[in-house]
Amino acid sequence: MGVFANAFTAMSMGCAYVDTKVETKIIRQGEMIKGVVSLVGGKRAVEFRGIDVAYYTIYTKAHRATKLVETRCATAFTLPAGATEEVHFSLRISPDTPTTRFAYLKTIFDLPVPKEIKTNLKVFPSKDLEKIINILTTKFAYNNPTTETYLTQGQLVQRFTFKSKNLFGKFIDELQCYFLHVTGGIEMVMRIDKHARSFQTVLNEISSKNQTHINVFIPPYDETQTLERYLVKGR
Repeated sequence: MGVFANAFTAMSMGCAYVDTKVETKIIRQGEMIKGVVSLVGGKRAVEFRGIDVAYYTIYTKAHRATKLVETRCATAFTLPAGATEEVHFSLRISPDTPTTRFAYLKTIFDLPVPKEIKTNLKVFPSKDLEKIINILTTKFAYNNPTTETYLTQGQLVQRFTFKSKNLFGKFIDELQCYFLHVTGGIEMVMRIDKHARSFQTVLNEISSKNQTHINVFIPPYDETQTLERYLVKGR
């Protein structure tokens, strides 16, 4: 939400100003989001029953938002007329939170008539995943990936699609995969059957029991060699 939307919300709450800001513009998977909710009182005191901050992301199908984590950053308090209050918060997102340009924080003010404001966010890959993506796009000559995020059985799963810059090269032309952060590295769930296009449920698609996919464990010290074993055509 922009300045005008926040100003309108503040006015409807009886405040002069409200805003939520995060400490850093770069937020990576699995990291802690830290920030502050700032309030300036209006002409009269306002009684808050609490303040909550929740993290939402928008998934591909239907472009709907889903809440992934929420924290209460303030219990009941009174904001006197004209007073300034800063409420600090922190909440950690999952290592497998989808990377996206379409995430946001929702700050919910617990009032007799609840009010809320939104703060847009971008979530970048973890450093381990970023390294793998860089290897795929440089050493293996794939284009930057496209992604699709699906909500299934209450879980978000993100599919990455890498297309080769050189269709006559030694590596497979298209790589569709999922990345899961596990102990000691990253597990890549990779499609190996190009004709198995049925998308019944994402959980079935990435299951190790599904013979159209294989699970590849990628340790942080052997990314290039591990990927090459599975990406060379004809293997």
